[in-house]
Parts: sequence; structure tokens; C-alpha cells
Amino acid sequence: MSEKKEIIPIISPTKDQKLSELQNQFNKHTERIKNLKKKVDALRAHNQVYYERFHQEILPLEDKTIEARTAFIKALDKAHQGTFLRLIEKLAVQEIIQEEAFYLIDEFGIEELIEIHDRHAKQSYAQIIEERDEIDQTFAKAFFENMFDIEIDEMADLDNPEDMAKIQEEIEQKIAEREKDYQEKRKKRHQSKKTQDTSKEEKAQKLKEEAQNLSKTTRMIYTELVKELHPDKEPDEAEKLRKTEIMKQVTEAYKKGDFFELLRLQIEYKQGRNQIEKLTNDQLAYYNQILKDQVMDLQQEANLLARPAPPLNQIFSSMNNSAVTLKDQFQLGLLKAEMELREIVGNNQFIQNDNNLRKFIREYIVQQNEMNNSSDSLDDLSDWM
Repeated sequence: MSEKKEIIPIISPTKDQKLSELQNQFNKHTERIKNLKKKVDALRAHNQVYYERFHQEILPLEDKTIEARTAFIKALDKAHQGTFLRLIEKLAVQEIIQEEAFYLIDEFGIEELIEIHDRHAKQSYAQIIEERDEIDQTFAKAFFENMFDIEIDEMADLDNPEDMAKIQEEIEQKIAEREKDYQEKRKKRHQSKKTQDTSKEEKAQKLKEEAQNLSKTTRMIYTELVKELHPDKEPDEAEKLRKTEIMKQVTEAYKKGDFFELLRLQIEYKQGRNQIEKLTNDQLAYYNQILKDQVMDLQQEANLLARPAPPLNQIFSSMNNSAVTLKDQFQLGLLKAEMELREIVGNNQFIQNDNNLRKFIREYIVQQNEMNNSSDSLDDLSDWM
């Protein structure tokens, strides 16, 4: 059984006449849309497949890793409370606990570690978050003030709905003042340059009319298809069901503004190819404008889908790769998650022995000193060992 031939809105040249520039533009737009649609469908499929695989294969590993890291912090805290470790070793353990506990609390909401963090940190978790929020608010206020030329009370809280409503009111007032000023300047320009402005108004009116014509063109094709294919007047049940399914496609295409699909359906079910080939230059110009807009919309959608959204951004730099490359990248991400889990589980088992714990702490101190030789707290700790 032969496969159904793909129907694409294309204008074919005749034996006696070559295609015009407008007809060639039409064909280029429809060919571009066909390819972009396939690209968008492929990107959607890739995103869906790997989103599901991430939650099925990698997320459980990440959850186990978080549990293991939490157990690791608790083990270090217990060791810190004991008598085996020296003072210098305890200082190093405190540093590890502060950093790791804060990360797990802040990134994954492991609130059970707050008490442990606060016991080893100079500042409590709540104090650190409060300071960070104050810095964020300071930057946000500065942004609003510079962008909209307003003054915000130093005591204003951007997280407070009432304070934010007042700021929003000031911003809207400032925008209204700018708009009023712009309109006044525009009015003066209008009075001094009547000829030029008349030309602009005519151009604006023409653009408005063109937009209306574009909308009418889409609606016209939709209406023709509805009249021809509406199932309510069909006496035959089988044909009625067929037309019902077709009407679903037509209605969906119209609601989405998918002009390409409407043309394709017109060709498939209403001998639309002959109508396309008989289009006047004015009609072709309208068709090309609609198709050009659709090309831009599809390109934008493809660009967005190619950027991996969380959590896939942990694995893929771009979804716009071959199926083989995406598969390999996912396998690498899965391998990394497995290795991270094995490492932290191994560390947990390793430090259960006191001598191993001491060895682990020494290696940590050496690494820290290598990373920053000017560190003021752990510079010479390795010499104490």
C-alpha cells in the first residue's frame, strides 16, 4: 500500500509561462513553513520524550543523591560533636557543613538541616536569606528608580502588596506623563509638518487596511471550507463522520491562525490548487504577507523550543541536535547522575571509620589551600597535621 502523498500549497509553472516573482515568493514561504513545522514538531517530541525520561531515570537518582548528601552532613555533624577530631579538623568540618547544608536548604528545601547549619555558621540561615533579600530589593528599587525616574521610600518592601501597589501607581503615573508629553510633541510636529504627517497618516491607514484584508483573507478561506465540508447537511453517516474530523482540523487551523494549514486543507478537500494558481497579484501579495508572518512565528517557536527548559538545561545545551546526539547527551547526563550518587554514597561509607574521616578532612584542607593560597582560615592547616 502506497503512502499518502504530502500535500503542500505550491504554485507549479505551466509549459507556456514561468512563475512570477510573487508566485516564487509564495512557494518559498510555503516550503519554509513546511520545514519549520517539521522542525517544531520534532523539537516538541524531543522535549517531551526527554522530559519524561528525566523524571523517570535521572530525577530518582538526584533524589537519592540529596538524601545521601543530607546523611553526609548529619554524619559530619555527629563527628564534630565527638571527641576524636582535633580543633583544626573541627574547623574544617564546620566549613564543609556550612557550605553543603546551605546549598541543600536553599536549592532543595531540606529544612531539617537548618538547625545543623545554624549551629556551625557565624550567621543563621534566616539572617543570610534576609541580607540577600535586602540586596535584591536594593537592586530592584534602583532599577525602578532609574527606569521610570521615580523615588521609592527606603522602607518600602517590594514583597508587600500595599507598598508594591503604590510603586506601581507611581510607575503608571510616570508612564502617563511621558505619553502625554510624547503626544504633545507629536501634535506640534503635526502642526509644523502637515504634508509629512498627512503622508504618515495615509501610510498608517494603508497598513490598517492591509491588516484587515489579511484577516479577511484567512476568514474567507475558512468560511469556504466550512460551507463545503460542514457535516450537518450530510445524509450519509460515514461521510458525516469523515467531514466532522476534517472540520476539526479546519477549525483548529483557523483558531491558531495557521494559514498554511488552511491552504493545505483547501487543496486537499476543495481543489484549492487551481484557486491558488489563479490568484491575482494583489491577492498573492496578501497571501505572501500572511505566510511571511507565519514563517516568523514558527521560527520564534523553534528557537524557544531549542532552548532546553529546566530541568533539561542540566543536560542539553540545545535541543536542536540530531536524535543520536540527544541520545548520547542524555546517556552522559544519566552517567553523571549515577557517578555523583556513587561518589557521595562512597564518601558516607568511607567516613564511618575515624581514620578515614581524618584522611578525608586532610584532603579537603589540601584542596582548599591549593584553590586559594591566600585563604586566611585554612592556609596553614595542613602544616598542623
